[in-house]
Order: sequence, then C-alpha cells, then structure tokens
Amino acid sequence: CVAVGDGSHFNNNWLFCPSDDNGNPNPAVGCWSWSFASTSSEWFSSGFLPRDYAIVGLSNCGSVICTDVANVTGSLGFAWNQGRDQHWIHIGYPQDPAPWTGNKLIETAAEHRYDDSGQGSPPTNSWGSNQGHGASGSAVMLFFNYASPPFINSDVSYFYDSQFGFEIQGPYFDSEVCNFWKGWTGFSGSC
Repeated sequence: CVAVGDGSHFNNNWLFCPSDDNGNPNPAVGCWSWSFASTSSEWFSSGFLPRDYAIVGLSNCGSVICTDVANVTGSLGFAWNQGRDQHWIHIGYPQDPAPWTGNKLIETAAEHRYDDSGQGSPPTNSWGSNQGHGASGSAVMLFFNYASPPFINSDVSYFYDSQFGFEIQGPYFDSEVCNFWKGWTGFSGSC
C-alpha cells in the first residue's frame, strides 16, 4: 500500500489510528501521521511480489497523545533468514470472505503450507489463513507470546483466486529485507 507497484508514485495518505472501532478512531488515543514511507525498488518499479514489503515512519507526536506510537501500542521485533517451516500469527483487518467486514482486527494462527516459487526468487511463503482483501500489508509474526514482543517475519502480499479464504502469501524475509529495514531504522547489527 506504500506504492502502487507500477513505478508511478508513492501513496501519501498515511494515518495510523490504533484502537479504531468500526472505522471510528478512539478519541482518547487519536492518530499518528506519517513522516516517511519507502518500499523495495523491485516492488516500486514492477510490483515484484517476492519483494513486496515497505516501511512507514510515523510522527513522534499523535493527534491526542504526544509521544511515540510504540509507547502507546507497544512494538514488534524483526526477524530474517528464519526457517520456513514455522507457526506464525497473522493480525489483519480482512474485509472478506464473510463474516469479515474490515472493521475489526482479526488474529489468525497460520501454518506454513509451501514455498511459492511461481512468483520468482526468493520463493514467497504460503500460509493457511481465511483472511482476504483488507489484510494486505499486515504483519505475519513469529515467536508470539504474551510475555515478550513477537517478531515480524513477513507481510501479507497476495492470494490466488482459487485459494481465496484458505491461503495467503507473502515475501520471505532474507538478508536483503534486513538491509532495507536496517537502512531506515538505524539497526547497527549485521544482516
């Protein structure tokens, strides 16, 4: 959603409103505007699905609470070069198939189904999930528990029409994704 994927433009209408309820931002929490957004050159120029990932930086002060959004919502870790045969947790706002309407945050426990080499290299991941449209771009996480933050390890990118309501796909987070993330976050470790 950061860019169209045809080389034409970046989208510039970002607003993050945590604690949204049926399209209504929580007046006690407010929203955070974006300060920057970027995606891979492969996605920006040609919509290359194995490199469909992005980063959006939010302003340091929200419309109601003037602090970094992570102080309000918590934050996630980042994982790359992990084994593919994992158990993921996916959290998104699917608007279909029924009963989803796009107005509620839905959590899905997702297992690795297969590596999809049909879109190029590196092969993308395929997970069992019934989330559809509206879940695109949402985080797919590893090591989810309630004692410590989980780690983003992919994002929802696409699904095949024949698998609608059963499977979703997203990029494999390798060293190239880590270096992209590192360039925007100031991470000083190695990828």
